[in-house]
Amino acid sequence: MPLPQRERDIQKAILHWLKLKRIFHFRANTGATSFGTGPKRRFVRFGEPGVPDIIAIRESAGIGQFVGVEVKGHDGALSLAQQNFSCRVLDAGGAYLVARWKMS
Repeated sequence: MPLPQRERDIQKAILHWLKLKRIFHFRANTGATSFGTGPKRRFVRFGEPGVPDIIAIRESAGIGQFVGVEVKGHDGALSLAQQNFSCRVLDAGGAYLVARWKMS
């Protein structure tokens, strides 16, 4: 099996691992889209800016802990919104991970 190098491949591998471990998780989407044409064209934003790619709940001593996983390519950097979101998660007692495939 080739090593994952693109963000979507890394994400797919993480989602597969979480499923195998039976850890509650879901893929979170944030972004925007437009639909329609002409004067009926609409622009819609969805999700909270900075939300990580994957949300999971880690169980520890019978208590659930929020875990956010942001997937980045080799040189990818967190946006300001992602940095702010990670601080909010950590301040609330959650965990925030930046996952990337790094060749050594």
